[in-house]
Amino acid sequence: SATVVLDSYSQNIPIEVKTTGSLVSGKSIAKILINNNTDYSITVYGNEEDISKISSIPVTINVDGFGTDNAKNYNVTLTKPTGVRYMSTSSINISLTFGTEEQKTVEITNISKKNLGSNLNANIISDSTIKVTCKGVASVLDKIEPENINAYVDLSGLGAGDHDVEVKIDNTNPLVTYAVSSTIKVRIS
Repeated sequence: SATVVLDSYSQNIPIEVKTTGSLVSGKSIAKILINNNTDYSITVYGNEEDISKISSIPVTINVDGFGTDNAKNYNVTLTKPTGVRYMSTSSINISLTFGTEEQKTVEITNISKKNLGSNLNANIISDSTIKVTCKGVASVLDKIEPENINAYVDLSGLGAGDHDVEVKIDNTNPLVTYAVSSTIKVRIS
């Protein structure tokens, strides 16, 4: 008789739902459920070195033109990430619920700087308080605080001098859209 030992590393990895496209005017996504849960993880098996690099399994849903109905269901086949030999499930059900879009304006002062050239310093020299328009359903907007908004300026390709730079928002929440209509002045030296 022979004994076979299967040695495979496993880890629970969350599913991350992202959206593309625009809902009909006046609508926002109120809730996203994955297999009837707000948070959902699957177990992936494979080489530890490969799996340790995976922070989430992204699923992108195109919502263009949706929102006239109250909800939309999708059956999604998951794409196996590189280095994964087996996943505990290969398909999931995603349910989107839509609601009335509302707006909230939040003032933020914490703006990070990205892609600054080496051996350069950057300082914001204009008023660093900016207004961010947040759009979503009321229950989602109620939970938004200024410290939850990751604002940044992209300084790639900019050299020494004063520059008017567009403020951008690093958004990982598909239930909210952000709009910033202002620029700030950055001095690079």
